[in-house]
Amino acid sequence: RQNFDVECEAAINLHINHELHNGYVVDAMSNYFCRDDVALRGMQKVFSKAAAQKRYHADILMEFQTKRGGRNIYPRITKLVEVFLHLTSEYNLYTRSEAFTHKETYTLCDFLDEHLINHNVSTTKALSDHVTNLKRVGPGLGEQLYDQKLQAQFS
Repeated sequence: RQNFDVECEAAINLHINHELHNGYVVDAMSNYFCRDDVALRGMQKVFSKAAAQKRYHADILMEFQTKRGGRNIYPRITKLVEVFLHLTSEYNLYTRSEAFTHKETYTLCDFLDEHLINHNVSTTKALSDHVTNLKRVGPGLGEQLYDQKLQAQFS
């Protein structure tokens, strides 16, 4: 650590999470302005830029904290992958729900199948494999070696 107080580290972590959450909310607002009943493209661009700025703020705070020897606080890697897997599974269940299939919205169902559901199914399978492998290798060195293998795959 380089004269980096623990309370400052905690405050920065809180602010990072705040920026990321706000970026997500502002991004949703940005998409609101694209709707055909709103159609305010200028406002959409303003909000889109604001959302990108929020994410940028979070990025530079994370970088600053890392350089000063602080730690960005996140749960264990296995837990993060499990949470993402759960969210992906929940989304698949939602998109397959009765609300879409009973309204005779075949175009919507086809669109969801083609662009979202099929991709999410393969993502869910890949994430499940990652969770299993991360549990097998264990924390610490096992995670590091597994990560190196992933980096080599995506290089």
